[in-house]
Amino acid sequence: MDTRPVIAAHPIIAAHRGLDEFAPENTAPALIAALELGMAVEVDLRRTSDGEIVIIHDETLDRTTSGTGPVANASLDEIKALDAGRWHDERFTGEKVPTLNDLCEIAATHGRAEVALVLETKVDDPQMGADVCRTLNDHGLMQRAIGIGTIMTAQDVRQRFVDASADFNAACLANTPQDLEPALADESSSWLYARFVPTPQQMDATHRAGKRLIASGPDVMENVDLALAAMRNGVDIALSNHPVDLAARWRDRERT
Repeated sequence: MDTRPVIAAHPIIAAHRGLDEFAPENTAPALIAALELGMAVEVDLRRTSDGEIVIIHDETLDRTTSGTGPVANASLDEIKALDAGRWHDERFTGEKVPTLNDLCEIAATHGRAEVALVLETKVDDPQMGADVCRTLNDHGLMQRAIGIGTIMTAQDVRQRFVDASADFNAACLANTPQDLEPALADESSSWLYARFVPTPQQMDATHRAGKRLIASGPDVMENVDLALAAMRNGVDIALSNHPVDLAARWRDRERT
């Protein structure tokens, strides 16, 4: 395992599905490239028919693999036999859909950022929290991961993850600025997932409450100017579809 020190940089840029502008989303090349740049990676978690957790966004295999049909209807062996890279570019022919364990091995080896993983659970079941927490613990990544997706939208789901490990960092959704106060009051979350650009005052309130915040949502993820504004205002993580451009703009901010 890599022993280079973890970077406690602030804020952290999270690459949506890895560097998917340059490599197939949610695959090892996209994830490793982002992690080696000191970014976090946002990834999507689903279940196979035999109960394994795999990293794939869509409900079906059709768009990003050589297979067809629902992910939930295929076994891990069947999914591992598929090509998950050629659709993006022939150079990535042979890339596979990672499992959660594969992802954690990649993050433990290549992750530089204090937070390495933003885990979006696309589905939930009573065992998901225990399985995710056990795998994170096995790789020493519990404190470097945040749960979003079904976790951030349902208090009972958040509670199952926190019950599985008191150290799990669950996020609570704030769709609008008006949602910020009730999200801060949520006792099962240590992070907020804001689908807007918070003000410096809102960030101060978040940090005074002992919580941290991810700025995201379609506008922030797609618009580098808005993501940059969120970073300037003090967010802890900015989730972006254009993380390389955002990182360059952040490095150059003092000259603009």
